[in-house]
Amino acid sequence: MQKRIILFIGMIINFIVFAQVPEGMWRSSVIIPTEISQKFGFTEAQLKADTEPEFNGGIHTLRRRIAETIDLGNVKSSKDRLQSIIYFVIESDGKISDVTSVGDHDDFNREGERVIRSIKNIWTPAKLNGDPVRFIYSLPLTMAFE
Repeated sequence: MQKRIILFIGMIINFIVFAQVPEGMWRSSVIIPTEISQKFGFTEAQLKADTEPEFNGGIHTLRRRIAETIDLGNVKSSKDRLQSIIYFVIESDGKISDVTSVGDHDDFNREGERVIRSIKNIWTPAKLNGDPVRFIYSLPLTMAFE
């Protein structure tokens, strides 16, 4: 329980202050690394949207769902803090696909991916010119050890 609370606090901090990210293609206020956009088959033009996707219930509901679902029992580290960015595609029908992560700890990365894949809620998709479009969503996760 204590690890979940610490993770939740770390997630909130990450959402507020997003650290530097590698070079790539800009999308809104986030840079999507070129390797991620290419892996998902996106061109620079496809990274544009008038409105970003929304999780039904809002971002706070998503954060709570992640904190409730994540299992950190197998995540062991000598570091005080672990970080991962989970990238996934929200399809034009609102379903999640193509989940991958970038971070400094493989077990933490895999657990973040597992949690995102387990979320079956349908998102309100991103829109461009009023039409639903695919969208790469980036979700930073942080876990601090005491």
